[in-house]
Amino acid sequence: MAWIVLLWAGNCNYINDKNGNGMAVIVAALPPITTSPNTHRAKTTGAMEASLQSSQEGQEDLIDNDDDDDDDDDDDDDISSEEILDVLIIGAGWAGIGAANLLVKRGVENIRILEAKGHLGGRAYTEMHQWADDKKVPIDMGAMWIHGGSENIINHLALQYKIRTDPSGYDTAIYNKAEGTRYDKDQVEELRERLFEEGFFSFQSQRQEATDYDEPLQKACDLFLDQLSTREEKQLTKYFLRTSIELEYSGLLKDHSLWWWNDDYDLGGSIGTEGYFVPEGHSSLIEPFASYLTETNKIQLNTTVTCIDYQDKEVIQVYCCREGGRDITCRARKVIVTVPLGVLKANRIAFRPKLPKRTHKAIRRIGMGKMNKIFMFWSKEDVFWPPDAEILGDIEERRNISIMFRNPQKHNGNLPMLFGFFQGCDEVEEAFAHSDPQQYETRIRDLAMESLRTMFGNDIPMPKKVIVTKWNVDHCSLGAYSFNKVGMGKHDRTNLAKPVGKNQVFFAGEATHRRYFATTAGAFMAGRSAARKVLKSLREASNW
Repeated sequence: MAWIVLLWAGNCNYINDKNGNGMAVIVAALPPITTSPNTHRAKTTGAMEASLQSSQEGQEDLIDNDDDDDDDDDDDDDISSEEILDVLIIGAGWAGIGAANLLVKRGVENIRILEAKGHLGGRAYTEMHQWADDKKVPIDMGAMWIHGGSENIINHLALQYKIRTDPSGYDTAIYNKAEGTRYDKDQVEELRERLFEEGFFSFQSQRQEATDYDEPLQKACDLFLDQLSTREEKQLTKYFLRTSIELEYSGLLKDHSLWWWNDDYDLGGSIGTEGYFVPEGHSSLIEPFASYLTETNKIQLNTTVTCIDYQDKEVIQVYCCREGGRDITCRARKVIVTVPLGVLKANRIAFRPKLPKRTHKAIRRIGMGKMNKIFMFWSKEDVFWPPDAEILGDIEERRNISIMFRNPQKHNGNLPMLFGFFQGCDEVEEAFAHSDPQQYETRIRDLAMESLRTMFGNDIPMPKKVIVTKWNVDHCSLGAYSFNKVGMGKHDRTNLAKPVGKNQVFFAGEATHRRYFATTAGAFMAGRSAARKVLKSLREASNW
């Protein structure tokens, strides 16, 4: 995979209960918090939803089913303001590229992709950074894993393009400074099973059944913690809640829906494996997949869409700004919008006419997570962490940052580096990420080092190089990835994926996929689903 929470502090928010009735709730403020296989499900209308659909149904959704729609090609030249495209796609991430490739495969060549960034991949792209011995190190700024196993369509592409993947596991070391304790792999598995998988999940499932209205997941967490008898049990459970919910799903407990927070489906995979790490980075996957589109000049980078005018029922006007400030207008019969949910929430694209209520409500009610990553490099002689652990956790709660570290040395040729997923530094990011990037990196580094020193002692050396992402203030993402926010409806993601106008504007991306939101596979499948809807609409309108 592949990464904005709407924060309240005791605000009264109007939400719907499971029967569609409005009510006001108080969303309580709370302080912030390794990744785990998800085998639990959230509440449906009147009862708990089955934990999984049948394996056959799941596989049908994951496998790239191309079994219809063979048509003639359309010839196309370079984009121009006079030209009317059959389809214009906004965003060159997995959703946009997936949609474009299916359209081309079905004979629709008169298409373009507009991408605001200067690279492909959206939130799944790789930067090359120089390190020791002039070696270029691939750094995945966003998505890092192919979650699950062979059932994941992204894994099929990795095999097709002969991209190396390594299984990534849950070997964890958790440190408790107060007790002078390190919990090793077997201890962590036993504690996690007892306190989290069996303890908390059983408790929150019962509370889901007992509630008539959705509520913040935090409430169930607090009630469960009150039942634990020892300080150690409470600390460990809080650690599991921080890392397996807040950092995995990119939203704070107070913002997650009790009913829907884990209403996503597994992507398969072996027991003890969370998926596959891509040592050469996710750009090594998406670039060959997009090669035909780039070779035929169907992708236009550094082009920001500002307005989509679909008042005319035949031709949509799309207003854009090119790098350097030059304004252009594109015209198309159909538009597929694949920008991140954070961009839609911030109204960075105007729609004429305004989006229908169902779409607007879905955009407002689905959560967009806030999370970033820090990459830290040392010299080989300075390595201080255990080489056998892939996940390094600090049991201590911190006011300014919630962070979990990963050790990728098994996958990167034994390079001396760690990276961490973190939340809770919003003010620092907003103040310095753009205006003073060096100050931003320094402040996040110092907070990360506090956690590492708690685990390994005050004498550990400072890293020689630091890279910090800034997804929450990136105008092209405004967040990490989506999550199921308290008060959202069961069908909000489905409603977001519905076309607007006279089947003119379509939406895709991870936030529109009900089963596999927050993943590259979900984005990819949502893009292809939108493309199929477009193909059907073009035929029905006799435009193509």
